[in-house]
Amino acid sequence: MLRPAVRLLALLFPLAALAGAPSTMTAVQMSGYGGVENLHVVEVPRPVPGPGQLRVRVRAASVNPYDWKFRDGRLRAFYHPTLPVIPGLDFAGVIDALGPGASGWKPGEAVYGFVADGADGAYAEYVIAEPANLARKPRTLSYAEAASLPVVALTAWKALFTVGRLRSRERVLLNGASGGVGLAAIQFAKSRGAYVIAVASAANGPLMRRYGADLTLDYHTQNVFEQVRPPVDLAVDGVNASTAAQALTTLGPEGRLVSLNPNPAIARDCAAKGRECIEVQDFRPVGDAFAEVAKLVSAGTLHMTVGKRFPLADAAAAQELSRAGGTPGKIVLTVD
Repeated sequence: MLRPAVRLLALLFPLAALAGAPSTMTAVQMSGYGGVENLHVVEVPRPVPGPGQLRVRVRAASVNPYDWKFRDGRLRAFYHPTLPVIPGLDFAGVIDALGPGASGWKPGEAVYGFVADGADGAYAEYVIAEPANLARKPRTLSYAEAASLPVVALTAWKALFTVGRLRSRERVLLNGASGGVGLAAIQFAKSRGAYVIAVASAANGPLMRRYGADLTLDYHTQNVFEQVRPPVDLAVDGVNASTAAQALTTLGPEGRLVSLNPNPAIARDCAAKGRECIEVQDFRPVGDAFAEVAKLVSAGTLHMTVGKRFPLADAAAAQELSRAGGTPGKIVLTVD
């Protein structure tokens, strides 16, 4: 049994990497709700990992629709932190320091994951994470590719399996299937033996088919309801209330609609048509979902296209491109 003094040294040793490190870092802060004028590149104190936590030197951070929706103020009912705050949910990088009691990891390991609850976001040079929110980055993935996966994969997993209850050989319709969540959902659904109908623009048809879609539809030129026969068992909509209403028309009698953009109109339409409608309001994993996703990533079963890269200082432009939509794959910030 370790003597108290030795045990104390064992606890403090992981923090040795903090000694002599610069006390500040570059980050993007959101100072208020509204437009991109509320995003600022600033110097802020470098975070210190708490008990059991890890600090990661960020090499790439993902840009999600959640980020600009949060900036708009439309998510304040779910998340209302004290401002200013650093946005960003998922990232990839290198472990830089371990907090007291942290084990199973070591400085220098390449990882990817999402930020700890209550911690600042990933639009920064350094971020704090919980071990349960991290996985080791496969060497076959770049930092940008790894950073693009956690939130979209967990959102797709929750939509398809946790609330959508997708079963083998069912028919699934994916609206907005060329984006990050859509591409992850195609791969997950195919891994379970589902028949996948992917809806996006015609330009993204080849990409969706490469990821495994059985049928691709162009929402610009094709009436989705007329094209989908027989009806589908599960529809997942990641676009808006209008496309969710269209997806609803493709459901069979026992069909389920999962909406990634909660809207009272969608619930009313579902009730009027006697269909089950479920809203997904966050990506946070249930049970061992993140561990399951990490296994698929390590096995090479799950991957992601990086559609556009921006330097950290151009986070405002990256968010606006995400808002505009139409960019295939994921938008990623690179952090030098």
